[in-house]
Amino acid sequence: MSFLRVGDDADSPGFLYYDSGAPEISSNYTTIFLIHGHTYHSPIFERLLPLAHKFNLRIVAVTRRDYVGSTPFSQEELDLLRKEDADVKLSFIIERAQEMALFMDKFVAQNKLPKAIADGSGGVAIAGWSLGNLVALSVVGLADHFPKELAERLEPYLRRVILYECPYYLFGFPPSPKAYHPLKDPAINGEEKKQKAFANWVSGYFKHPGLAVQDSDALEYVTPSSHKSPTDSNLTDEEKARTMDHAPGPRSEDPFLISSPGLMAKIRDEVFYSSRKIFPKANVKLVWGEETVWSVPYGVWELEKYLAEMSTKQPTKRNRPVEIVSIPETNHFVQWDDPEKLLKAFADSAFTKESSA
Repeated sequence: MSFLRVGDDADSPGFLYYDSGAPEISSNYTTIFLIHGHTYHSPIFERLLPLAHKFNLRIVAVTRRDYVGSTPFSQEELDLLRKEDADVKLSFIIERAQEMALFMDKFVAQNKLPKAIADGSGGVAIAGWSLGNLVALSVVGLADHFPKELAERLEPYLRRVILYECPYYLFGFPPSPKAYHPLKDPAINGEEKKQKAFANWVSGYFKHPGLAVQDSDALEYVTPSSHKSPTDSNLTDEEKARTMDHAPGPRSEDPFLISSPGLMAKIRDEVFYSSRKIFPKANVKLVWGEETVWSVPYGVWELEKYLAEMSTKQPTKRNRPVEIVSIPETNHFVQWDDPEKLLKAFADSAFTKESSA
């Protein structure tokens, strides 16, 4: 693991990160900056690192601010999260997106990464997992708020945004009428029981009979299948201690998520239908596991509906190509249970079910 500050002074924020290193004898590898989600932070990606070179990839797993090892938020920053002002929320996420862009920019320069090549190799991608998709979407969708020179330096490199296991609410869509979350289940009493139920639920394997016809009513919302154990139940105590950080959730993440659906929709629109042409060569790839928690396929289907509707309303304004890749027999934690499958999905289109241009 390493640590990199985004600025040159000792007070600038910095990020802990894990780096697979560059593949040997390759001048056209792609670097993926991989951003973790809620609670489970960068060590949850550790099984990807030794396999990355096989796919001509360099994986840089970045620990978001407020998680162990990276710069915590100041009290002033935390106070902003509790304000209801939409402009304050927007400013907060712009700052987070710019910090990540600065990290990428500095890492590119220090490591002399290959630029994006016309044949689709080289360059860099920013990938989010679960809640980390908010950062990935924001780096592209809010880039017009960055200093012009920062975007110009990154533009020859950034060729892809990977939205891995992105839930519906990060696209700004309303929930399904059948929405379920164990942390909000009144039948589960006590914080410890709720956390255990959540871990088994979010890392479970679900048999969704409605996948083939995209029937959201037929998704399994509550109960994982018993055919395969939840990922969390297979983690040792040491692995749980290493991969999980419970403090940032209630401190800095939940307050932001509770009141920001309008902001998520704005970022979504900027990514897919902005009139601005920042990072014009960056396409979008959605990657998801077919046995994941309901909020992911529901989000994918809602995005497809949105894209179809917008293509009718504004056929000439579509910003970038979108590819949707589903991985059979995998859950929300493909990086842990099936890391090679995930890297293959990142690297090529072997699992493509549907794509749009």
